[in-house]
Amino acid sequence: MVCCVGALYFFNQEKLVSLQSSIGKTNSKKVSASLLLEKDKNESTNLINGLFRQRGKLRSSTEESTTSTESIRQEVDFIIPQKADLEKKLEQLAQEYSKIEQELQDQKKKNLEKKEENLPIQNSVASINKEIEEIKVLFTNKKKESSSLQAELSALKKKRDIAEESYQNRRKTLLEDVQVPPHIYYGDQIEVSVDNVAPSGKGIFISKGHEDGFRDSMKFLATVSTEIEKKYFLLQTVVVQKNLSFLEFFESEKFADEHLFREEEKLFLIRTGDSPKK
Repeated sequence: MVCCVGALYFFNQEKLVSLQSSIGKTNSKKVSASLLLEKDKNESTNLINGLFRQRGKLRSSTEESTTSTESIRQEVDFIIPQKADLEKKLEQLAQEYSKIEQELQDQKKKNLEKKEENLPIQNSVASINKEIEEIKVLFTNKKKESSSLQAELSALKKKRDIAEESYQNRRKTLLEDVQVPPHIYYGDQIEVSVDNVAPSGKGIFISKGHEDGFRDSMKFLATVSTEIEKKYFLLQTVVVQKNLSFLEFFESEKFADEHLFREEEKLFLIRTGDSPKK
């Protein structure tokens, strides 16, 4: 009996293990199926949502197309009645375009003619510009030559100044050894004092003579200032001694009674030549 129970338990135990294994596999398949079902459910939800979005886009696009179609229909309804006017305007524009195109062609032709007319002038301008460039080159060369000549001139001037300075120094040295007698030359100016007036009124005596450069028959333009005006007259040396000279008026009758001079009166004498004869 016990043996039978043991054998029965043994055989039932193998079936139990086999059954448990089958249950485990079934549970595993159930879990996999559940996961697959959940995944399919999610994908279905996403697909449905995508379809809804596509339907929304399609609806929006359909509405836009409908609106656009309505707008186009309205524009067509507006344009069709104006077709005749538009065709008329188009014809006018075509005529104006043709006219403008003809004017443009005429203007191009005139411009070409003007260009041909201006061609000699352009050639002349080009020639003048070429001459100007040549003149500029020539001017530049001349300027360089001028600078060179200027440098040479400066050198010559320096040599001349050195030579002149040397000459003046030599002349001064030589003249220091030469005794030149005093002499009043033409244009020389000298100041004298009136020592005495001749009783006849024809002349004056001064205390200057040969030692001061006075010589016989020298003529002088004399000036004397009065309270009213400055007077001019001519004097000529008649008597000249070492330290005394007598100067006579050219027109003694004119000044004889005027009493122009006082003793110690200052006169300015400028030596001059003969007065022109009338």
